[in-house]
Amino acid sequence: MTSTATPPTTTAAPWVRAGAALVAAAVLGAVTAAAQGWLPQQLAPLANSAGAWTLITAAAVGWSRVRPLPAAVLGAGAYLALNVGYALLSATRGLSYPIDPHNRWVAIGFVAGPLVGLGASWLRHRRDVLAALGVAGLAGVLVGEAWYGLTVLDPSPSALYWTSSAAGGCALLAWGVRTRLDGLPARAVAVAGSAVVTLGIPVTLALVGGVPWPG
Repeated sequence: MTSTATPPTTTAAPWVRAGAALVAAAVLGAVTAAAQGWLPQQLAPLANSAGAWTLITAAAVGWSRVRPLPAAVLGAGAYLALNVGYALLSATRGLSYPIDPHNRWVAIGFVAGPLVGLGASWLRHRRDVLAALGVAGLAGVLVGEAWYGLTVLDPSPSALYWTSSAAGGCALLAWGVRTRLDGLPARAVAVAGSAVVTLGIPVTLALVGGVPWPG
């Protein structure tokens, strides 16, 4: 008698990847807290910017390959995992970082996380206007936060980082328009949408307290 191995189901892989993505997000949240103590001044905003966590969340969702609805949940979960990792590392240094809705960055994660997750999934699986919204959101966050850093925060010590963030956002938009979108309407939405997000990010950061991170 012979037996044959049952191949793994193709639907399991995204969920395995999603779990791994959450673990990676928690680790990177801890790295964020640690990096605040040793990054040079020119790169210090890398561990103090919303853009970095947004890209981590988008990369985690995109790598997991989950579809849009699960991606929204995973986006919120990735932001929460980042906060948990940050809190755990902070606790080892005697610092308090509560994981509750009163922590503005936890609350923001539950709002922004699903949107970032949706955008990343659309960008991976589609090439239409929905994918364009994904491109616009990610590019706009990078450029908008750079604008905030260069105009509202003290830009002199970290101008290199903020300029690089803006350049990265523009490059991401150009890449998306060139390689990930089909048709003029989708490309137009990506460009216009990124402009809207860019304008909205400085206002949002000002509303949540005027600094990217507490402490």
